Amino acid sequence: MELTAEQAKEVAQRTITKAGWEGVDAVVVDKYTQEFDVGWVFYYQSARFLETGEFGLSLVGNAPIFVSRVGGYSAFISYLRPVVESIEAFRVCGNANA
Repeated sequence: MELTAEQAKEVAQRTITKAGWEGVDAVVVDKYTQEFDVGWVFYYQSARFLETGEFGLSLVGNAPIFVSRVGGYSAFISYLRPVVESIEAFRVCGNANA
C-alpha cells in the first residue's frame, strides 16, 4: 500500500507519541518535512515550545523520522549524517539506518 503524505505524517506522529517523553507533547513541524521518492523525513518539536518560543521548553537532540512511501516503515534516523545518506541506505537495503 502506498501512503499519502498525510498518512505518512500520521505514522510519524504515532512514532513520536510511542517514544513518549514524559510530560512532553511533541508534534511534527510541517514546514521542515522533506519528501523523497521512497518516503518522507519528518522533524518534530515540543508543542509548548512552538506555542511560546520559550527555549527551555524545546526538545534538543531529537532525531528525524523516516516514513517509507510503501508500507509505512518508520524509523528514527541519525542526525549525524546527511539525510540523503539515510534515504540511499533505505533504497539499497530497506533500512534507513544501514
